[in-house]
Amino acid sequence: VASKMGAGGSVLSSAHGLDGFRDLLKDVESAAKQLKQSKTGSTALSAFALCKKLTDLVGHDEQLAATEEARQAFVPITQVLSCIAELCSPPKGAVQSNVTRICGGFGWAVHGLCFELDGGRRLGRFLNNAGKDVDVSNDGDLNGRGGKWTELKDGECITKVSG
Repeated sequence: VASKMGAGGSVLSSAHGLDGFRDLLKDVESAAKQLKQSKTGSTALSAFALCKKLTDLVGHDEQLAATEEARQAFVPITQVLSCIAELCSPPKGAVQSNVTRICGGFGWAVHGLCFELDGGRRLGRFLNNAGKDVDVSNDGDLNGRGGKWTELKDGECITKVSG
């Protein structure tokens, strides 16, 4: 366990220490800039994963969490979350679609999740064992990854997805 002097002379004791925090913060800031430019799903996933690592690091070190640097880390995290919200929002003037079916694929691990909208469009992601994307528009590919469809009844809606 490394100990480093933090702001105000407090001792930060963490497996990563203040240097690890600063390195990860730089990665999050860089990812936020890249996401603002490209706004793609894969960039969003990468940026979100870095944000989670950073918040986990701060959340597990009370001394680090008490520093001004840790509080300032939420600026790029907020930028990333804002871009993700923008990506997930329908374009202005677009007709909102409803989810009619959900497909979850699992075996020895969760392989993916897919939402089918009332127009037949599918949103989601399935991965093969090599970590490569599977075509969510292909039922055979989804079945091959253990995909099971669940129909939503009238009035049902998705309130939360977690895990």
